[in-house]
Amino acid sequence: REFDSCFESSPLVYQFSSMGLLNDKWLYGEFTESCSQGRCRRGESRELGLLGKPRDLERDLHLVWPTVDEVRGSLEGWQAGFSIPGREKNISQSFLQQHYRKWGGGNLQRTRAAPHIKMYTRFCRCQSAEGKGEEGE
Repeated sequence: REFDSCFESSPLVYQFSSMGLLNDKWLYGEFTESCSQGRCRRGESRELGLLGKPRDLERDLHLVWPTVDEVRGSLEGWQAGFSIPGREKNISQSFLQQHYRKWGGGNLQRTRAAPHIKMYTRFCRCQSAEGKGEEGE
């Protein structure tokens, strides 16, 4: 795959609806490396370089996982929890805590739909019209 230069070392977002026992070596190493493949254009030269891992894994690695309140308040209620298996010992590991982000549907009115998907994506930190740095989502 070929990406625009703004994606070089861009943040990674993982969303999944089940979680086994992870360790930091695997998450920061093998898994992140696998999701960081591809090439991107570099500057005006259009030369292709590696997409690469996020610059700051502590800040730019996001794990979307539903909270207890989000499951309880979902359209399916507690029943939705059967589709989102994650043992307490797996989801409460200390190295994961800084990466968790809430599930939410925002303006799409999907907030009450329980997540049941596995995906990863990257987003580009875009430039505004005035050329000032701005995070794109």
